[in-house]
Amino acid sequence: MIEAELKALSDLSEEVLMAWLAVESPSDRRRQQALALLADAGMLLFNAHQNLTLDDEGKPVTLKP
Repeated sequence: MIEAELKALSDLSEEVLMAWLAVESPSDRRRQQALALLADAGMLLFNAHQNLTLDDEGKPVTLKP
């Protein structure tokens, strides 16, 4: 299901971001941009998952295939 895949990707992007930040604090501008893009991608994946699994009132919905 796409919802599960989005959730897994969102979780993975968060893990990668946290692991990266744990080992370095980048001073190189390109690496800073890469971290920012990874954080943005993680938020977009999280929001996509929320939009697919919750209705406007925050209640779970079930999508039909």
